Amino acid sequence: MDESFSLVVVEGTFKALKRYSKLMLRRIDWEEGKDLDDEEGEKNVCVLVWQGEVVPKARVVEAKVEPVPEVEWWDAPLLENKHYDSVRGGNWKINATKMNIYVEHPVKLEPPIEAAAPPPQPLKLTKKEHKKLRTQRRLQREKERQEMIKQGLLEPPKPKVKISNLMRVMGMEATADPTQIEKEVREQMAERSTAHEDRNLARKLTASERRDKKSRKLFEDDLHPETMAAVYKVKNLTNKHNQWKVDINAQENKLT
Repeated sequence: MDESFSLVVVEGTFKALKRYSKLMLRRIDWEEGKDLDDEEGEKNVCVLVWQGEVVPKARVVEAKVEPVPEVEWWDAPLLENKHYDSVRGGNWKINATKMNIYVEHPVKLEPPIEAAAPPPQPLKLTKKEHKKLRTQRRLQREKERQEMIKQGLLEPPKPKVKISNLMRVMGMEATADPTQIEKEVREQMAERSTAHEDRNLARKLTASERRDKKSRKLFEDDLHPETMAAVYKVKNLTNKHNQWKVDINAQENKLT
C-alpha cells in the first residue's frame, strides 16, 4: 500500500458488490472532513481499480498417515520369513513359486488435495424470455383447469356478475326484481373481494420470511454463482466517519 492512497478490497456476490459500488462511488462524500490546508484542485475521490471473478483455491484434505509396516503387503508373499531380513546381507531367500510373468498393480490412492468442483453453469435468460416462460406456464395451468372442468372433476366457476354487466348476464331475471338482484350481486361482489383479501393475507410473508427472501435475493444469485472481488482506491481514508461507512456497509452486504 502506497502512502499517497488507500486500497479497499472486498469479496462477495455479484449483486452485493453492485450495491457496495453505489455506496463507494456515489453516496459517500469523500470531501467530508477534508483538511483546509490541502492544496486546491486535489480532490479526495474513490476509483474502482479492478473487479472480477475470484478463482477458488483447491481444498486441502488432511490425509490419514498410517504407520510404516515392518513389511509391505506386496513384498510379504515373496519373502520366506515374511520379513526383510530374508534379503539383507547378501542372502536372497525368496519364494520363487510366487513369481510369474504377470505384473500386479497396487491400488490407486486418492491424492490428499482435491480439486475444486467446477461451478454449475445456469442458463441465463433475458427479461423477455422470462416473461415468455411465465406466460406459457400461466396458459398451461389455465388449459389444464379447463380440461378438468370439462371432465367434471372441478366445479365450473360462477359468473362474475357486477353492476356494470348486470343486465347483460341476468337478462330477464334482472327486470323481474331488480332490487333483490342488485342486493345479491353486491353480496357476491363483497364475497369475491373478501376471498381475494384472504388469499393475499395467506400468501403474505412474515417479517422473518421477508428478511430471508431479501437475503436470498441479494446473496444467493443463481445467475452469478461465482465469487466476485473488487478493489477501490481512495486517496485519503483518514476520516473516521467514512471508515465506519466502508466497514459497516461491507458487513451489511456480507462482503469480506
